[in-house]
Amino acid sequence: MALDKMLLDETYHNKIQATWLTEQELCQVLDSLDKKDSKISEDLLSRDELLFKRILLQKIKKQWNSYRLWYLLNSNGSTHPEILKIDPESYVSYTGNYDWSITLWWKKIPPLMANKMIYFDSAFDYEKEMIWKLNHEMSHFVSETLLQQSAEFKKFYDTYILSPREVSGKWLTLLWSLETYQQRWGPEEQAVEDVTEMINMFILDPTYLFDSLSLLKTMNENFLQRYNLKRLTDNEIIHIVECIEMFVDYFFSTYEC
Repeated sequence: MALDKMLLDETYHNKIQATWLTEQELCQVLDSLDKKDSKISEDLLSRDELLFKRILLQKIKKQWNSYRLWYLLNSNGSTHPEILKIDPESYVSYTGNYDWSITLWWKKIPPLMANKMIYFDSAFDYEKEMIWKLNHEMSHFVSETLLQQSAEFKKFYDTYILSPREVSGKWLTLLWSLETYQQRWGPEEQAVEDVTEMINMFILDPTYLFDSLSLLKTMNENFLQRYNLKRLTDNEIIHIVECIEMFVDYFFSTYEC
């Protein structure tokens, strides 16, 4: 389905509203609660998990590419608020191997850990962090699908993600700087997470991806070595961002129907 037609497709929006609360319905629910509940919080989750998930999905809805990705996943139930899982015992968020179910780690990431996982982590409050977690897990659907079905994406992945990881142990995002992650998975799994996180950053905000990768040009060598990050040039940064944009656009143009 062409994007302009999808925007005008009443059936498309009716399907969305069957799962999400409308803005008016959400406001009515929030009016009966404390005003602070217009933002998701650990306190809200402890009192009403379903409302927490509905508000989280409502926030996702406001970001267009996240909205589109959510809709594709919702066709098999993965992101329906009744099915989306919040696990208080889980240390990390993850997707199911076969059904694309999503389980989110509900606690805020400790500051020292967040500093090793998220570029510009100081700008992430609890709500923004939960959106980042959910969007990352949804982005696995994009990266895994492209790896299986796009030779051009596989070539990009091998050249810019997997090869540097296998040859020098370097990557482009902070996500894999944690020792527990390095010990748990090998280079290929780490490379998939690396490219998935770049897709996540682009879908959240293309500027966020560009600014994050730009750190790999401007930061000093000690920073890069501490987090096993690859030094990038201006041309490499632009090329990587343009490639991610091209492949995300290809994904949506191929699978939105």
